[in-house]
Amino acid sequence: ARRQAQFCLTMFAPFSSQGGLQAAIDSLGTYRREIDNLRAALNWALSPEGDTALGLELAAIAADFWVAVSQIAEASEWASKALALIADGTGSHHEMVLQCNLGMSLIYTRGMIAPAGEALIRALARAQELADFDYQQRAFHGLWLFAARSMAVHEALAYARQYEAVSRDRDPQSKATADWLVGHTLLYLGEHSEAAVRLRRAIDQYPVESRDRDMIRFVNDLRASAFGHLSASLLSLGLLDAAS
Repeated sequence: ARRQAQFCLTMFAPFSSQGGLQAAIDSLGTYRREIDNLRAALNWALSPEGDTALGLELAAIAADFWVAVSQIAEASEWASKALALIADGTGSHHEMVLQCNLGMSLIYTRGMIAPAGEALIRALARAQELADFDYQQRAFHGLWLFAARSMAVHEALAYARQYEAVSRDRDPQSKATADWLVGHTLLYLGEHSEAAVRLRRAIDQYPVESRDRDMIRFVNDLRASAFGHLSASLLSLGLLDAAS
């Protein structure tokens, strides 16, 4: 059982690496064939007879895999089981990953419930402590999504602005995502002129090669969403041909 868990740890490691995630997505069929072995390894490692440290690492490494294969409910289940074995205040990288994974999966399976927001707040705190930019982005996006879907639009805009602040001097993908978050929120505040500018800029600057990775990181197709919301802003501005 231990050797099987260690095998899965090595095999699924690319899902936990920014550099390896795209290659893992491109070879998703290979990983799908091992899904029952992964489940067996997690069941053993997270059991009283297993190895807690190994189980936590495996659960964190596999977090994005469950999203990639659209097993969002299972992502929530494994994250919950693993986090129950983490002592309060550990502040580990694995905890950060699992809290973010739990928060996002709860949003998509159970809605805007308190535990989802609490998990994302804890994930953001850990990401800031660890200076992990990837998970700061993920957690800010998750908190923005939670607020936006709760119709707390001004709170959502505050999270979008915070995301923008940490992304200001980063890569084009991060800056385009910031424009998408801000523009999306401004649309619902009736600020259609600025929303249209932001959403158009997000579309123009977003690198298409980031789409597959961001579908897992944010569980969203940012560019498609930007087009949809841009059309609504243009329609509201009376620009019917452009909206069409």
